[in-house]
Amino acid sequence: NGLVELEVFRGQLLKAASYAGLNEAYYRSHERDYEAALRSGRQAFELQQKSGDTAAIYLVHTSIGEDLASLGRTDEALESYRQAQQVNPNPTSQEAAFLREDIVVALLARHDRTAAEKECDDIDRIAESASPVFQARALLTRSTLLFDQGKHGAAFEAIRKALAIEVPKEDAESLALEARAKVINGAIGAVYQIPNDEALALGKRLDQEMPGMRFPLGTYARIVVNQRRRLAGDIDGLLREDADRVVAAKAAGNVPGEIEGLQSLAVTYSAVNGVRQQAVLLEEALRVEKATLPANGIPDNAGSQSSYFRTLDSLGGAYLELGQTGAARKCFDEVVKSIATFDIETQGRLKLRYAEAVLGKA
Repeated sequence: NGLVELEVFRGQLLKAASYAGLNEAYYRSHERDYEAALRSGRQAFELQQKSGDTAAIYLVHTSIGEDLASLGRTDEALESYRQAQQVNPNPTSQEAAFLREDIVVALLARHDRTAAEKECDDIDRIAESASPVFQARALLTRSTLLFDQGKHGAAFEAIRKALAIEVPKEDAESLALEARAKVINGAIGAVYQIPNDEALALGKRLDQEMPGMRFPLGTYARIVVNQRRRLAGDIDGLLREDADRVVAAKAAGNVPGEIEGLQSLAVTYSAVNGVRQQAVLLEEALRVEKATLPANGIPDNAGSQSSYFRTLDSLGGAYLELGQTGAARKCFDEVVKSIATFDIETQGRLKLRYAEAVLGKA
């Protein structure tokens, strides 16, 4: 704020607007303080207007819209997005594509699927003569609508088509990351809405068609389905199936499958208060996982990190229930110390595992 005031005093209004814009981005992205972000965004807008240089003011309108959307003020957000759309000098730019998706998301938040579909149709029309990046993002935006309509298969197909479009190298990574995030979010939503067999088949198909996910979607689908079955009382059936899976995976040398089966067995025993059996199964899962770790004993990829620390947290919890506090603390200490060695992004991804371990130590 001091820099904004200083540049205003110097008469450098555009520079002051830039600093206000940086404040807006900081409050929104880092502090999650959307009221403060909105104040800074509106300050940036006023300063940029007064400066007379309004070539990029559409970006400020967009930022204000995002802040309003985060505050649940959807109608105002839509108005701000439309203002950005009106003054954007390049309606086929990548920024314009992001803006159009913001509009679709806001319309869906108002439960106005008809308007959202019209918006997607208009985006598709523009995409016909736009850049490959815009075309890919148009498909990702369409997938957002399709997921909301419950058309999961069509949504995943739209994402697959988006990834198949050849885009410049500098855009490919961000596009792939966004597409994968949509696949994960869409899959998580889908498996809770469709029957068990369909959920398992969907997870398996996505693992085959969209490799490179941070964790296997088939595994997640099975976890959700198994939890449904536990709640429905199908304990014996699950125990038999998981025991058979462990035996088959071990015979085939399928270490991830063996670990997953042991973890699932442990959860099922926990559901019927079989804490001692749960601990034994988790100890075996941990032994198998440790054998796959690098020489430093710390997992080095997202999938193994999630599985390994989940096993340690679960085993620590089982030990606590059995009154084995020393063994429990050892598990939780390993989680805390290992996660502390990772970069900030990885620590953020594992924050729930870390928090559970810290709570277990308390």
